Amino acid sequence: MMPLDLILIRHGESEGNLAGALARQGDESHFTDAFVTTPGREWQLTETGQKQAEIVGRYLREAEFPTNYPQLREEETARFYCSPYVRTRQTAGHLGLEYQSGESVRWYQNRAIRERDWGDIETRPRREFEESPMFELNARKKAIDPLYWRPPGGESICDVAENRVRNFLDTLHRECSDQTVLAVTHGEFIRATRLVLERVDDETYTSWETNPEMRIRNCEIFHYTRVAPELLFSDRPHAESWDGGLNPGDIAPRIAFLQRSYPHLEDDGITWTVSSLPWRQINYDKPTNDDLKNAP
Repeated sequence: MMPLDLILIRHGESEGNLAGALARQGDESHFTDAFVTTPGREWQLTETGQKQAEIVGRYLREAEFPTNYPQLREEETARFYCSPYVRTRQTAGHLGLEYQSGESVRWYQNRAIRERDWGDIETRPRREFEESPMFELNARKKAIDPLYWRPPGGESICDVAENRVRNFLDTLHRECSDQTVLAVTHGEFIRATRLVLERVDDETYTSWETNPEMRIRNCEIFHYTRVAPELLFSDRPHAESWDGGLNPGDIAPRIAFLQRSYPHLEDDGITWTVSSLPWRQINYDKPTNDDLKNAP
């Protein structure tokens, strides 16, 4: 069985995120010789990224999770993963998570949950990729088929989903059944995980590319669970069967619910807080013969 709760957290803002954001506004000054010759795995958190991780860690320690999901505080019922990249390791550390005993949680570093491989364009400004004759055909492929597009020398999002995400989920099936798992990873890995856990079809994924609500923010939390929401304490009676209509606290045989939470500045531009979107049930689309015959 899968874990009861799977909590995926994107790393905080990194040097690469900042450089890319400024470049999209026309400022490519961060793309120095030192920057473009540094492997992306070595990018560190910015001060903003550290603050994002700290506020999310406080949320995890003091708000919802310690109260509603006490398993996260017990070494026997929780496991913590992070990507080996510097920015994810730093994010994990700045979360400041502890067991009930007050000791630091122990982290497993797992290469399967590393960032998508962007190949030859990892340290290039987006403009250079889109305008360079060298990448013209590849850039065209990206525009028309984002799910299967591979950066030159890199991975498609489908590659990440069908290879590394499934590898990681297999590990969780074998080693973390009915536990709580928290993993600090990357935005593209979370997108790929959504493809698998939510069984997203090709057309839906393509529509995400132009939908700002599908953007994954730095330090955003994706909380997947088998436990029907509105559970307040630890008693979780297993449901006899899964019919899509569980009562609060019942346990589904598969990941069935998702809630997204994210850190952001309040209107004063100084105070950080965490906001959450409503829980939603994950409904799998099972097309009929006629649906498939009339596929777009």
